[in-house]
Amino acid sequence: MRLLLDTHLLLWAMAASRKLPRAVKSQLLDPNNEVYYSAASLWEIAIKRGLRRKDFRIDPDALLGALRESGFIELPIAAVHAVGGA
Repeated sequence: MRLLLDTHLLLWAMAASRKLPRAVKSQLLDPNNEVYYSAASLWEIAIKRGLRRKDFRIDPDALLGALRESGFIELPIAAVHAVGGA
């Protein structure tokens, strides 16, 4: 199964947060599943950190490094996806 993590699930998974639902954690640990993240999530985190939101103190560069080591897969996105194309 292919799983695409939204920003909250991505952050909870990387922080091993207790907020991450058990069912999701089980799916993330299943070696038969491919787990994807989007550059849009890192962009969102960078924007919110730039706004100095207290709930987004995550360093996007450090998170990206951890994601690359995690085995999660970066979802390839392009401008055509943003405008609704294939």
